[in-house]
Amino acid sequence: MTLYTHTIQVSEQTFQRLFRQAQAKQTTVNEVAERTLTRALPPSLDHVPERWRADLQQMQRMSDEMLWRIPRTELPAERVALYDTLSEASQQRTLSLTEQQQKGEHSVEQSTHAIGRTIRYGYRFW
Repeated sequence: MTLYTHTIQVSEQTFQRLFRQAQAKQTTVNEVAERTLTRALPPSLDHVPERWRADLQQMQRMSDEMLWRIPRTELPAERVALYDTLSEASQQRTLSLTEQQQKGEHSVEQSTHAIGRTIRYGYRFW
């Protein structure tokens, strides 16, 4: 693993917390800071299926409140039916530009909803 050096400014209080934690764990402030940052950052999407990456990247920019709304909502039946109809039609013919756009919009919505529900019920992608 390549290590990078970057200087950051933290408050005296934050530094003291890092320092005390390092002493308690008999390690360095750098190691405590790296572990803390690693846990606080969103997980890497490297191991997520390609088809979900764009949706997950978009979700990383959402507020926690918005993220929790996703799995708690149900998609309207007519939207699900339209997506299913367009998916079936795309297997038999080339969709019109309007149909492709509709299918794409519904695909993102359904993927985001499915990912949110999956995470809600405990599956982790990382």
